[in-house]
Amino acid sequence: MSKIIDKFIAGSLSSEQIGFTTHYHKRIMEREINRDYIKNLILNEDYVDFYEDLKQKGDFKIIYPSENSGYQLVVVVTTNSTNLVVKTAYEQKIR
Repeated sequence: MSKIIDKFIAGSLSSEQIGFTTHYHKRIMEREINRDYIKNLILNEDYVDFYEDLKQKGDFKIIYPSENSGYQLVVVVTTNSTNLVVKTAYEQKIR
């Protein structure tokens, strides 16, 4: 894993190390998910699950509890040498 992922796991990322794609910005308007809310989750909250996306090498899925009962919040990220980049976020029904 990359050093930036190691920082995420250790909880030592800074706010400036989190970026967002244009795809994310389009989707948050549709899904009404606040950018600052996502950033706060990444920086301050414990995730439920975290794993590399086997369909998209280099992407990771971070699962958080959702504010909506019966759902979880999935945050899809990728990395570069200095940043964790949020590609998209969506709610998923818990099975």
